[in-house]
Amino acid sequence: EAATPVDAAKEAAHRVYDAAPGPITIIGLEGLTETDADTRLKEPMFPEVVGYAEIGHLAGVSRQRARQFSDNPSFPQPVITTAQGPLYGRHAVERWLENRNTRPGRPAKLTTA
Repeated sequence: EAATPVDAAKEAAHRVYDAAPGPITIIGLEGLTETDADTRLKEPMFPEVVGYAEIGHLAGVSRQRARQFSDNPSFPQPVITTAQGPLYGRHAVERWLENRNTRPGRPAKLTTA
């Protein structure tokens, strides 16, 4: 309970400092209604990621072929690498798949005149 939002923020800061195991710096404070806080808690904390099996499924190719996509310099960088392999942002991979060249065979050599 506090008389003003500023008093509430000061009280919150004191409680955080008292509860912290060591020295900390508070860099921000956000006020939300209870409804907004509940909505925020339902949102995922991390981006949706996919591995080679999911990429293969999205592209309609085998997992092994999906693995080869990462050799392409234009393929998105992994968001995280685990012991199971790299994980890529789903939306970045979907965008890459939408724009990739799917013509069979090697790309034509560029000739200079």
